[in-house]
Amino acid sequence: MQPGATATLSNASERLKQETVHVFTPIVRMFMLLISAYYVINTFGHFVTETGWEALYFASLSAISSLAAALYYFDLKDANSILKLEFASVVGNGLLLINLLFSFSTSFDGNMLVYFILMVFVFPMTGVSLRVSLLFSAVALGSLYAVILAYDTSYLQDYIYIGMASIVVALGGSLMLRRVILSALNAKLDAAQRKVEAVEAAERATKLAVTDNLTGLPNRRDFFRMLDERASEYEEKGKTLAVLLIDLDGFKPVNDTYGHSTGDDLLITVGERLKEALSDDVYLARIGGDEFAAITSAETPLAAKAIGDKLCEAMRAPFNLGRVLVHVGATVGAATREDAGTSPSNLVEYADYALYNAKRSKKGTCKLFTTSDAGAMTHLFIVDQALRRCNLERELSVVYQPQFDMVQNRVTGFEALARWNSSELGKVNPDTFITVAETSGMISDVTQVLLQKAMTALKTWPSDVTLSFNLSVHDVLDVASIARVLEIVKDAGIEPSRICFEITETVMMGDIEKAGVA
Repeated sequence: MQPGATATLSNASERLKQETVHVFTPIVRMFMLLISAYYVINTFGHFVTETGWEALYFASLSAISSLAAALYYFDLKDANSILKLEFASVVGNGLLLINLLFSFSTSFDGNMLVYFILMVFVFPMTGVSLRVSLLFSAVALGSLYAVILAYDTSYLQDYIYIGMASIVVALGGSLMLRRVILSALNAKLDAAQRKVEAVEAAERATKLAVTDNLTGLPNRRDFFRMLDERASEYEEKGKTLAVLLIDLDGFKPVNDTYGHSTGDDLLITVGERLKEALSDDVYLARIGGDEFAAITSAETPLAAKAIGDKLCEAMRAPFNLGRVLVHVGATVGAATREDAGTSPSNLVEYADYALYNAKRSKKGTCKLFTTSDAGAMTHLFIVDQALRRCNLERELSVVYQPQFDMVQNRVTGFEALARWNSSELGKVNPDTFITVAETSGMISDVTQVLLQKAMTALKTWPSDVTLSFNLSVHDVLDVASIARVLEIVKDAGIEPSRICFEITETVMMGDIEKAGVA
């Protein structure tokens, strides 16, 4: 048997003993209380039925028995072992037997022999264990036959059958009672165990639901739950809530080069290193593939940035994954809740915006969300909504920047530059609306409209003039989008060598002044 199974059985046995003590304690205590009350009555009764030294003798014996039983009644209030209950049963049964034997020592009364038979029934019912029941049933029956043999053997024939039948019935009833009690206790313990197991299973399920399986850190769901919880807690305590979003730099090459297993080991190690770099009161979660998030309090926005800078510094050291030594970094976006009216979810958006800006400007650093960023975010939201509502065919246009060959002293081609004259906003900066199109997922639609217009213009140019057209990384990574681009070129009937596609992270950007066209 396995050690764990042995420990489980041992615990179950111990719980059964404790429950047995719990069930039999009130039974034995009640037995002691009845004995005490019975001998209190007998103490005064002996002065009525006896005289002289016999009255004093038996009254004293009854009083001592009553006191002893009473003391055990109170002592058993905190009984914690079967052995203690067994000993109490021995004392109680012994008091009854001793008083009866002492009464026969002064005079023999055949009618009182029936008390031994009663004891044969009482002892098994009050004995906590089978050994106590057997012991005192045998003692009671042996005492019965000893008294008969000592005083009047004529009773022997009648009581030998009565006594044997009584002990069989008493022990049978006792065994049945114990079996019922133990079965009930086992059922109770099984039910309690099942309840504990159900609670533990529910706790495990809850933990799994809010825990990242790979790193063991809280997951995205728990992050947003904790965000609301900490927001309320910090507001009550007058603390400033701070959110930091951590994005790994260079994780994808590691994952692609060394495989997903190494990538998983790296993420686990990153989680451990980030946790080590943070104080115990900072909450850390993994909210995406290579994205982590932290929740803490900060006295000032700069204090939050200092935490982000510390995380960036911690991530600069190489990671020894056993099979390989890799270098990755981390870029952090931080935001603090200066205004209590700012919702926690908005705070995440602010930190994400700061992270985006940090990624564009200088990876491996922490950028703090500022009030100027708030205005820029609002503007981007307005642009996003206008772009979603606009008629792309009518409002988007292309301008062309000449590409001049100094050797040939002539224009050899043009670069296509995107323009948007919004019916709601007027002219929108290309940097702005292209960024919005990329983040909103509309970039493929924008690319296709602009490419159609550029192809139409290209068909009117001399055959030796080329076109340079920028594609977004999002276009390149989308198979359907690339297929549509190729289809537009094919349908235009233009020689593919006249078109140069350039891939940039921010696409189709341009400057009207540099292009020299309006």
